[in-house]
Amino acid sequence: MFLIPFITAFSNYFFAGGGIESSLLNGKNFKYGKLINAALYGICFAIASGEWIFLPVASGLLAIGRAPGWRQYISAMRQDDLNDHTVMWGIGMMSLRGIFFGGCLGLLGIACGGWLFFGSYLIIGALMGVVYYAPIRLNMNYNAVFNDWTIAEQLYGFILGLPLLIM
Repeated sequence: MFLIPFITAFSNYFFAGGGIESSLLNGKNFKYGKLINAALYGICFAIASGEWIFLPVASGLLAIGRAPGWRQYISAMRQDDLNDHTVMWGIGMMSLRGIFFGGCLGLLGIACGGWLFFGSYLIIGALMGVVYYAPIRLNMNYNAVFNDWTIAEQLYGFILGLPLLIM
């Protein structure tokens, strides 16, 4: 069970955050990464809850939560937005988007009878902007595999796995 946050961190980075593209595919697009990430999260949720029926539900809700894009928010946080949005706008919009994302995942907690689970995902969602901005602000651009984006994906993926430990 304690490995779940590490699994979700790796999956979020490698499959959803472009790690596979930058480390193994020389920048080529891997179109199934987000689906694999959603399936792995569903498996982690099913293991944590003990209910395998939640595997497709968790995977589907993760995919729905990820549906709205966020490239413009990241661009604003990096201060290279073509629309001249501010850093604070990027953080705020990323956090609002995170609340939607967290709400989708938190619905699973309500299904399992746990409002604490739902609330924790709303809080995690609200922190999305700050979690993604921190590596940008700290200028964590080491190489194509470990940069501000991929480090943020790892951090957020780890945080996404933490509520599964309280189930």
